[in-house]
Amino acid sequence: MRGTIYIACVLGLFSCTPQLYNYKLSKSDSTKPNNLHYKNDTLSIAFNFLFEGLMIEVKNKYHDDIIIDWKNITLLVSDTLRKIEHVTITSFSNEEIEIIQPPSVISPKSGFTDVVVLADNIYYERPSEDLQVIKIRSIYPKEEVSKSTKNYVESLKGQRITLNIPIGVNAVSRQLTFNFILKIQSHRRKWALTALPYLLP
Repeated sequence: MRGTIYIACVLGLFSCTPQLYNYKLSKSDSTKPNNLHYKNDTLSIAFNFLFEGLMIEVKNKYHDDIIIDWKNITLLVSDTLRKIEHVTITSFSNEEIEIIQPPSVISPKSGFTDVVVLADNIYYERPSEDLQVIKIRSIYPKEEVSKSTKNYVESLKGQRITLNIPIGVNAVSRQLTFNFILKIQSHRRKWALTALPYLLP
C-alpha cells in the first residue's frame, strides 16, 4: 500500500524578507497617541494617513454654512511648502484617480471627505493609445529595497508635517493649523511553512 508523508517546505526565510514600513501621524499638541481628531462646537475634522496622501474628513456641526478655502490649504513638510492636489477617496477603490476641487460650502449637518496628495507624486500611464489614467506614487517607501532606502526611512523619523486649513464661519475667517509628527514602525514579512504531500513508493 502506498503511504503519504508530508514534507514541510519553507516559503520564505525570515532573515531574507524585506522590512515593511508602517507610518503613523500624531498631533504634536495631543497627549493621546495616534489622536488624529479635532472638534469644537462648530465642526469636527478627522485625519487618516494613506500611503498616497492625507485624508481629511470634515463635518459641519453648526447651524449655518461653513466655508473652507480649499485652494489656499497649505502643506509643509519639514518646513518646506509642498504643492498639493485634491482627489476623491473613491478613486483609490476604483483605481481611477480623479482630481477634484472640493466644494467650498459645507451645509449644516453635512460633511465632505478630501484626500490631499503631493502634486509631484501624480503621474500618468497610458495602457492603450486611447486611454490615459492618473496614478499617485506613495509618499514614503513601503518596504526596504536597499540600504539607501533604509537610511532614507531612518532620516524621516520625527518629521514634522504642518497643515493649514482656512475656514470661514459667520463671515469671520480664521486658519486652523495642525502639526503632525511622523512615526515609523518596521517589521519583516512573516515566513510560513506549507506541507506538500509526497507519495511513498
